[in-house]
Amino acid sequence: MTPVAYVPAPGGAPAGATYFRCVRLLATMSTTTCANRWSTAPSTTSSCSGCAVGRQHRASGATCSSPMPQERRLTACQRCGRSDLRMIHARGICVFCYNRQRELLEGRNAKGFPPQKIQPLSTFSVSTEAADGTTTHHSVDACHQAEATCVIAHVRLPLLPQGAHLSEKRPGEAAWSEAHHRFVLTCPKCGHRGLMERQKGGIFHHHCPACEGRPYGSGWGIAKARAAVMLLDVDGLKAWLDATKEELPLDRWSFTGLGCRHCRSAVLQ
Repeated sequence: MTPVAYVPAPGGAPAGATYFRCVRLLATMSTTTCANRWSTAPSTTSSCSGCAVGRQHRASGATCSSPMPQERRLTACQRCGRSDLRMIHARGICVFCYNRQRELLEGRNAKGFPPQKIQPLSTFSVSTEAADGTTTHHSVDACHQAEATCVIAHVRLPLLPQGAHLSEKRPGEAAWSEAHHRFVLTCPKCGHRGLMERQKGGIFHHHCPACEGRPYGSGWGIAKARAAVMLLDVDGLKAWLDATKEELPLDRWSFTGLGCRHCRSAVLQ
């Protein structure tokens, strides 16, 4: 733990807060302000970026009330990595990838032929947790996990009520089912193998036929066992990359698909 020089509240400062002397900024500030600045620093050129003291204050429970900063809007396509094309911010992809996705869904390109060189999309599940503990499992059609996680963290998460964050929670544990000849989800209440799901409005809804009876409405099917988002800190990511010896691009930053364990609202690069 980094030593911090805590000081009495300066004259005229609000009472009830804890103050300290910031060495980087040569200023006296509250731990709440420090936590706010550290949370927004990864997307800016602030001196607070990577500060160990700010990380301590954020992890210690200092209230962080800063909204999602505007600078965190994506500037590079999460599918192809290009940054020279117009972005479709609601989807996290560039206009080129958006048009290719439309061709894939329609089954034909502008010339009327079936698309040949477009990578098929997969459906990923990325979970968020509200301030009251309610978990939402978002459905994202993407090429890889990194794209899906970035879409939730940078596009949908800022639209959720304040306090929502990325979560590692799953709708249920995965287990092998002889009846379905594949891995399925088990009900967290009764342990039934064969939790059901349906996708509606970009969200996975789950239902257990054993303890909740027959589901209402159409579109229900046996839930698929999908990988959950993993949250790591920077040191954990470095240890992971050193152990796997994965080659990374040297000329640019790239998203990993792993959420930040400290702020739980951004994706590690």
